[in-house]
Amino acid sequence: MTKQLWITLFLAAFSFLACNHRDNKIIIQGHLDNNTYEKIYLSKTTSDGTFLIDSTEIRKGKFSFKLKSNDLTIFPVFYQLSLSPINGMSIIAKPGDRLQIAANAENIVKSYTIEGSDDAKLMLQLDRMLTAFIDTVEMLYAFYEQHIENDDMREHVEIQYNTLLSQYNADLICFIKQNSSSMVTISAFYQTYNRRRFLDEQENLALLQLIHHDLKRQYPDCENVKFLEQRIRKIER
Repeated sequence: MTKQLWITLFLAAFSFLACNHRDNKIIIQGHLDNNTYEKIYLSKTTSDGTFLIDSTEIRKGKFSFKLKSNDLTIFPVFYQLSLSPINGMSIIAKPGDRLQIAANAENIVKSYTIEGSDDAKLMLQLDRMLTAFIDTVEMLYAFYEQHIENDDMREHVEIQYNTLLSQYNADLICFIKQNSSSMVTISAFYQTYNRRRFLDEQENLALLQLIHHDLKRQYPDCENVKFLEQRIRKIER
């Protein structure tokens, strides 16, 4: 083997390793308008809870996180970006992702946009669905309060709420079926409002099995997929 060929092979191998090293990182960058916060916090969300893993200063409205994953199996992970305990948003990222976020610091979950991965955009779509639902519910509640003494009006609002809730449940199921190969469907299935889960596990077991089936083919070693398997086994007993 000639010296030139050795050099060529060495450079190719170095380039391959360098690409793998770079792809092993998750970069989350953002810009916040109307910001009055000094720091932003990054937490990891698992089936066991949400755990703070990093924080960084916000300078001139900008922030950046760089995470390195040593996992041999590459799969998406859920994170929480928070300015305060009541001002935060959920994101999803996997090694190699470079996410770009823009938001209004006064309410980031209602205002953010995101680029960098299809899963991240699906999470945004899911957040927009929930935001629209909550906004409508709050309008109904305000109307309910204004007519608290009127039995007919209260009954009308309750009917409207139940219709809205039924439609939102149907929208969630449709979202999950259309995106069953995305980890975001786990968030969709277990989405809550006022500590109430929209979709019941027992009533929607077939849907849960669909999510597990499609995700297991891609991420058999993922802790979130194993969590789904545990839930399904418990329900089937």
